[in-house]
Amino acid sequence: MWGRIVVITLSVLLFIATELLFPIDRTDALAVKQKHFWAFMFLVFSLVLGLPIQETLETQAKIDEVKALLREHQQESATRGKFQELYTLYDHNFGAAQPVLRGWADETLNYLRDSWSHGIMPLPREMAPAKIGDVYYKAQHSIIATNIGSTKYYFNVHTYGQANIFARDHGVPVIRFYLYGKKYRDRIELRDGRHPADINDFFGEIKDLHSRLGSLYSAVIDVDRVNLEAYRDLLIMDNKFVAETQLSPEWEPLRALATENSEQLEQARQYFHLLLGAIDDNYVLRMKAEDVRKYFKSRLPSGSGDPADALFNYLMGQAEAGPQSVATVNDWGSRRTQRAFSYRERKYRYRSP
Repeated sequence: MWGRIVVITLSVLLFIATELLFPIDRTDALAVKQKHFWAFMFLVFSLVLGLPIQETLETQAKIDEVKALLREHQQESATRGKFQELYTLYDHNFGAAQPVLRGWADETLNYLRDSWSHGIMPLPREMAPAKIGDVYYKAQHSIIATNIGSTKYYFNVHTYGQANIFARDHGVPVIRFYLYGKKYRDRIELRDGRHPADINDFFGEIKDLHSRLGSLYSAVIDVDRVNLEAYRDLLIMDNKFVAETQLSPEWEPLRALATENSEQLEQARQYFHLLLGAIDDNYVLRMKAEDVRKYFKSRLPSGSGDPADALFNYLMGQAEAGPQSVATVNDWGSRRTQRAFSYRERKYRYRSP
């Protein structure tokens, strides 16, 4: 509709411009008639040529809309087909099975139903690293993560480092909290296969990992000095999506969970809030100022000070505020909001004795 109005308006303006501005000798009656003729012809030609083009564009837009609907319908049909296939496989393999096997099958279905009822998608342990690694290619805004246990994996798996560098190169800052505890040293395997002697030994390992992964901010958290009810291997992407690798008491991965459920997201944000209050500046690594400006220039809040700290505070403030806070940097850059977060930072940040 609007395209047609634009075409008609331009055609009329062309007609008026020709009538008013076309240079002729106004005393020449023949020239005046010729001007009127060509003004009318320009109007006709512009309508004849413009309207079909506009209609073609509208038709193409409708075709694209239909294609999108068809793709969506095909995806829905494919999803329904998968569920139908699952039912067929279940009935064929377990419908007449022994009670023990049938019980296991029903428990599996109940587990999946319970997980889905809470908006949680479980993944087997074997699939978790690859799927969580994909997050770094999908993120648009930020990634905040905890790392628990061994660092050997992150040094040995080249694709994981590549995924982190991809995020950095595409303007997505990554913040990491590495959990360390003296009584858990035997659960942490460093890249050379040994266990860290103390937190300083572990921090030396994280220094190299921080640089290798291109992280904005890396903090080692001494869990012996903070009251954590659980040790959670978490990742929040864009303040909307959370993935967690569930761990055994020995910090071995069991399975992965992913969700966009608001309650689960809030629990993850609260956990990061506790870690924020446990930061010891003696065990913090920041991206160099020139690199922050290079990779995240458009993301930096206004103001002075270390750019890595400024962006870290901005992102952690957003995580505390919830998903509605994924707004512009200028919105967060207001003095009032900065003062509010500075207060929280002073209140909860751990200070070394």
